[in-house]
Amino acid sequence: MKNYILLLVFLLTFTSLFSQTTSTIIAEVDSDTLLTTLEVLSGEKPSASFGTIPNRKTTVGKGVTRSYLEQKLASYGLDTEIINYRSTGNNVIGVQKGVKYPDSTFIICAHYDSVDDFCADDNASGTSTVLEAARILSKYKFEYTIVYALWDEEEKGLIGSFNYARTAKENNENIVGVLNMDMIGYDGNNDYLFEVHIGNNPINARLTDQLTQVLDESDLDIEKSIQIPGTDRSDHNSFWNLDYPAIFITEAFFNNDFNPTYHTSNDRISVMSLDYHFQISKLVIGTLSELAVLSNTSDIEDVIDIVFEIYPNPTEDFINLKKKKNVVITDIKVFSLSGRELLSVNPNSYLNIIDIANLESGVYFLVVNTSTKRFSKTFVKI
Repeated sequence: MKNYILLLVFLLTFTSLFSQTTSTIIAEVDSDTLLTTLEVLSGEKPSASFGTIPNRKTTVGKGVTRSYLEQKLASYGLDTEIINYRSTGNNVIGVQKGVKYPDSTFIICAHYDSVDDFCADDNASGTSTVLEAARILSKYKFEYTIVYALWDEEEKGLIGSFNYARTAKENNENIVGVLNMDMIGYDGNNDYLFEVHIGNNPINARLTDQLTQVLDESDLDIEKSIQIPGTDRSDHNSFWNLDYPAIFITEAFFNNDFNPTYHTSNDRISVMSLDYHFQISKLVIGTLSELAVLSNTSDIEDVIDIVFEIYPNPTEDFINLKKKKNVVITDIKVFSLSGRELLSVNPNSYLNIIDIANLESGVYFLVVNTSTKRFSKTFVKI
C-alpha cells in the first residue's frame, strides 16, 4: 500500500515539479562563474588553456578569444563551429539540437569583438552570459534547438550577425526567436533598471511577453523599461531586417544611465555592477529555457512492435528491463522529470538490470533507444 500511495503522490506533483524547473535553472546561474569569465574575456586574468587574452580588437587578440570561446562551448558537449565568413571575421557558434523541433531555433547571442583594451561591459558582459547559458542549459534536453552565438565585427557594423542572418534566410532556416545582449553590466545610479528594445514588428511580442512573465514570477530585483522601437545599434537589428523575431536586452541606454567608459580602455570590471549583471543573466537564461521548452520525455512515442516491460515498479534498487528478442537496443538512459539525463547504461542482448540505488526517491523516465525508434516508461524509486 505504501508503494502505491507514493506513486500517486509523485504523479500528482508531476506538474508542479515541471513548473519549478525554470526556477531551478535560474538558481544554477553562478555569480562566481560569470565573474571568472568576465575576468578572462577582459584580460584581467589568464585562461587555463590560452593564457591572457590581450584584447578583442586585433587579429591576434580575437584569435585567442575565439579559441577560448570555442573550447568553452565544446566542453559543454555542444556541436561547435567557427564560421569564417570573410578574412577578418569569424563567428563562434554552439548548437544544442532540439529533440522535438530540431529545425526550429532560438538564438541567445552577444558580440565578442571590441574597440579597445578590456571592454568588460562592451561586451564581455553579454558574452559571459551566453557562455553561462551554455554551461547550464546544455545539461538539459529541450524541444527546440538552441544556438549559442558569439558574433564578430559588431563594432564594424553588425557584420558577423548580418552574415549569419542572411545565410539563414537564404537557406530558409526557421529562427523562431533571438535574445541579443550587449552591455548588460553597468548601473551607475543603482536603480537596477534595464531596457528591452522590441522594434515595431508584432512577431517580437512573444519574446517580450515570455521575458516579462519570467521576471514577474521570479524574485529578481531588476526592473524593465520597454523601448518601442528602440535602438538598431546592436546585432538584433540584423534579424529585424530579415523579419526574424528578436529583442535586445541592455542597460539603461535611453534612461540617462549609459556607461561613461563606453568604447575606452577604462571600461573595466571595476566599473561594472556585478549583481546587476548577475540578475540580468538569470532573467535571460530563464527566459530562454521557457522559450525552448524543456523536453518531457514521457511524450516519446510507444510503438507496439517494440514493447518492453520493466519490473518491479515501484522499486528500490534495481529495474529489470525485458524486451522482444528481435529488438536491438542501442542505449538505455534514465531522465529526471525535468529532462536531465542521470544515468546511461550499455544494453545487454535480452535482459538488462539497471542499478538505480544512487537515485533519490522520485518519479523518473526510463528511455530506450533503438536504431529507428525511441520510447519510454515511467517508474518510481522509493
